[in-house]
Amino acid sequence: MNIGGMFSATAGCTLAEWLTAIGTTAAATIALGIAVWQHYSQQGLLRETRRDKASLTVISRPGTDSVTIRNLGQTPVTRVRIVSVTADLLHSWIGPRAGVHAGLGAAHAEPPEVGLLTPGEARTFFFLDWRNEGEDTPVPPGTPRLNADVTYQYTDAAGTRWERKGNRPPRYVGGQPLPGRAVTAFGERLRARARTMCNWPCKGFTKKSQARKRQNRLEHLQDGPSQAP
Repeated sequence: MNIGGMFSATAGCTLAEWLTAIGTTAAATIALGIAVWQHYSQQGLLRETRRDKASLTVISRPGTDSVTIRNLGQTPVTRVRIVSVTADLLHSWIGPRAGVHAGLGAAHAEPPEVGLLTPGEARTFFFLDWRNEGEDTPVPPGTPRLNADVTYQYTDAAGTRWERKGNRPPRYVGGQPLPGRAVTAFGERLRARARTMCNWPCKGFTKKSQARKRQNRLEHLQDGPSQAP
């Protein structure tokens, strides 16, 4: 009976099965990674679509005494709230100090919040009680103001809370999460693992395992001469 041949065949079979299992796992991981990435890409498109719709709530008539916010979308928005109002203050319109910057002013909005803006509806918010920002002192009546900068928040029909500064792109600030946010980190980790599995036959699983193998080979070479007669 050829024991060596049987052992060699069994070892070969075990090695082949092990390599097959590794290959199957790698293929499954890659397929799952691709599926997650495709899902994430689709969710990203949905997220951008939601952001585009959120951009339809705009400041239609900016001013230094008031601002009008209009809902140009097809769905209502709720809890439209003025977060901050600031403007550049000037010393005067005429004279030797005409157009000279005198500081930054901040005001309160009246009303501070509107509960609902239906499609096509607009509401005007008035700026009251101007004060010197940082000093908290009243701005003298009639002080010229330029470049009123308004930041406001609102909630879309899906329950997502947005914030816009002027008519800059809206920024997600809370409420219903945007599509794709929950799977981002998981998808990145899964794709990294899939890349590692793909490169295993040539490069090993990790740099640490490669370094360990090189160290073992070096120790084996160093131990070889000392064991010779």
